[in-house]
Amino acid sequence: MRFEYPAVIGCKEDGTYYIYFPDLEDCYVEGAYLEQAIDRAKEAEANWIMLELEETTQLPYHTPLEKIQLKEGERIQYIATRIKFVEGYD
Repeated sequence: MRFEYPAVIGCKEDGTYYIYFPDLEDCYVEGAYLEQAIDRAKEAEANWIMLELEETTQLPYHTPLEKIQLKEGERIQYIATRIKFVEGYD
């Protein structure tokens, strides 16, 4: 199953990237370069969703993009992840 949440992407002064999901509490990653941060964000997003689904069947709704407050230099990008709930099913 495919899941896609908006993520805030930014770059620190030291050149490393960070990504967090406003709708997924405490779901935050960093990476030495953007591609690494995005790969880590996909994994963190999948892990967050799987843990949440162990406790409830309700996932958070997406915050409307216009309501997400950004700091200078940040941008929003949807990041998609796939989770296999049944082996052999794509």
